This record gives sequence, C-alpha cells and structure tokens, in this order.
Amino acid sequence: MAPKKFAGTIEFEGQSRSVRFSVAITKKGAPEVKLDKLPYEESTKFISAASDGQEATRRFANFTLTGQTRDGMTFHSDSVIILRLSSSFSDSAPATMQPKLLCTKCKLVSRADPNARAGVRFLLRGFDCIRPISATCRLGTVELSGPMIVTTSEKNHVAGALVIDGPPPNADFAPWREDVESLFKHVRAILSFARSAQVHAPLVETVWDGRIEVVARYRSDDDDNQPMNIFTPFNYETIFRRAVSSHFDEKPRAKSINIAIEWFTMQHGYREAKLTSAMTVLEHLLTNNLSRTDMELRKDKQAKALRAAMLDAAKRSLEGLGVPGEDIEAELATMRDKLEDINRRPLKDKIHILAKRWGVPMDEISDDALGAAKRARDHVVHRGQYLPKDPNEDMMAHVRLARELVVRFVLAALEFEGTYASPLTGDRSRMFKTLAPSSD
Repeated sequence: MAPKKFAGTIEFEGQSRSVRFSVAITKKGAPEVKLDKLPYEESTKFISAASDGQEATRRFANFTLTGQTRDGMTFHSDSVIILRLSSSFSDSAPATMQPKLLCTKCKLVSRADPNARAGVRFLLRGFDCIRPISATCRLGTVELSGPMIVTTSEKNHVAGALVIDGPPPNADFAPWREDVESLFKHVRAILSFARSAQVHAPLVETVWDGRIEVVARYRSDDDDNQPMNIFTPFNYETIFRRAVSSHFDEKPRAKSINIAIEWFTMQHGYREAKLTSAMTVLEHLLTNNLSRTDMELRKDKQAKALRAAMLDAAKRSLEGLGVPGEDIEAELATMRDKLEDINRRPLKDKIHILAKRWGVPMDEISDDALGAAKRARDHVVHRGQYLPKDPNEDMMAHVRLARELVVRFVLAALEFEGTYASPLTGDRSRMFKTLAPSSD
C-alpha cells in the first residue's frame, strides 16, 4: 500500500496529543508509520519523557496511535514504539521532534469494493507454489497459491496466499471467522513443517459486510540458512490437503503438534544446534503422546523401594570407607536427586513404543544409530561441544537421523500417505505409509 495521510491522536498512559502521520505497507507486509514533526511544548512533553525513560528501564514504551484519512480509512495500533526522537534545535526556529516509529501490529479498515468477494486472505511471506491448490472442508474451499519462483531478494517479501471465501450460506460470520483463524494456524504449521521453515503471514485481510480489514504485523527478516525441505513447491498438494482435513479430526493423534513443529522449523547455523533442536522435538512428541506408565520402568511404589535400597547400600559403603557423617549426607543428597532418573525408560525404548502404536516404519534406523545420536546430543548439552572418539564420525549423520524420526512421527500423526524428501537419505524422495499398528 502506498503511503496514506492520516489525522489522529497519539496516546500514552492517559495523555494524548493530536498528530498527523502517514502509513504504508511495505513489500514485506510490514506497516511503515511516519509521524509529522511536532513542536517541543507542554502538550508533547509526555512523548519525550516516555522516550527518555527507555534508557533507564531498557524497555520500549508502547504508544497508541489512531487516525483516519479523508476518504474514511481508519488506522489503529496499540503497538507503536518510539525508536528515537530525531530532535531539531536552532537559535532561529522553535525546537521540534519527529519521532522515528516502529509499529509492530496495526489494523486498517476501509470500505470494500462492491464487487469484492467476502472471505479471508492470509498473505504469506516468501512462499512459492508451482500451481494453485485447493481443498474443501466444512468452512468452505481453501486455496493455496504463490509464484512459481521466489528469488533470494524476494524471500522476505509477501508472495503466496492462503484464501477462503465465505462464510457459507446461513453461517454466522463471527464464529466462522474464529474457526478460519484456527484452521489457518494449523495449516500454516503443517506448511512450515513441509518447508522446514516457518511460514509467516504478515498480512491478514478480511472482507465482510462492505468493509475490508487488514491486520499488518512487523517481522524481522528471516536468516539466510537454507532449510532442509521435506516437501517442495512441486508436491505440496497431498500434504496441504491432509493439513486441511486433519484439522477437523475428532481425535488428532499428536498433541501439541504445533509446538513440535515450531522447534523443528527453527533455523540454526550450527550442526550442534540442529541436533539438539531435532532431539528436543522428538522428546516433546514422545512425552505428549505416551503415558507415564509407558515412560517408566516400574510402578511408583517399586521404584521408591529400589531407590531406598540403593541409597542404603551407598550409605553402608561410604561408612565402610570411613567417610565423615556430614560428607555422607551431602553425597546421599546428590545421589537421591540423580536416582530420580533411574526409573525412566531409555529414549530408544520410548521411540519403539510410540512407533509400534502409530505404525511408524523404522527401517534404516538402528538402535546403535539412535544411541550414537543421543550420546552426541548429551555431549553438546552438557559439554557445549561434541568431540567424538572417531574423527571420521559425522555430526550431520546424527542430525539427519533425528530429523528423519521427527518427520516420520509427524507424518504418521497426520495419517499422511505419499512421497516426501527424506532427511536420512540426503533429501531423496521416498514413500511414506504407516504400518499396521501393534500393541506393546
């Protein structure tokens, strides 16, 4: 959107001042707000005082900015930050300020074109898609689109779109709009998983009842790391349609899958960070989809008795070594904390339990490889680096194995069948189909 001039009010903690400002929407989908010059006077003192106070508190103050254009477009934001005052002082003219603003979120409302179709559009950043794809659900028909190619210089620009027309006949708009928000959040999470990078929607456009509402959000640029794609713009269709339909499953298999995907799609420059992130996602999926019984070797009563027996044996041994009583108590306290972990099943056992229940194929994933990946992760977490005994050991082999496991569990949770780019085999395409689930 080209810059538009607004007249309105800036407010902070009950104090306000009339202002003029312009608003534009950049190619990145971010709001760009520029305030006209203001004089240094009593009515603007609260602006400079709040801005100066930031240095002491090291926290930015959120101002509220509202306004309207001559043709009736309204602007509202309660997320305006003053980065600097840009003051001007002169012996020949009154002192002025022109605050440099950062608006992290705003809403623009205007009259819609009479021929505009009602619906919702999430405009996606840097999203490429070979051809438009659609999927039908109870909320309407959802369409995913984007350009065939997004260049490096355009990767942070608004490119693709997630669109739904509606609401359907006889549906109330407000609850339908809330349902669309929930659906699109889920679909974007699955698309982020497919791309191995977060799919952001800096602009959300809603057309209804003769109005068009645009919510714009500021986001910093994504880094230049190349994502390890699980799907490409050539084969989004199956995973996209599964994303839409899986949102309406009455009993979704994976709990908190969006959180797991957020971890999975974080961009990291170091192999060690990629490994710890993938292993964290794996632990998250296991913890949220296995019961306490699944994750423990023995029942509480038996586990407590076992720990007590081990502590008694340790105490007798320390006494036999002539260790002073107060030192014995200190060592036993340390042991007591560590013994809380002895009842936990090993990671590989938990992986096999969930894999059997979900029918996740485990071909090409050995227990030895799982153990090596876990040891590498533990070394990174506890020592800050991994120095393998074998200099030929490849850290990326552990990363690929952990990511492969995450991908298989997420695909099984979505009840997906089709091809994907396998992290384990260097992104070579392979077929995924769940096995018949089996009991433990």
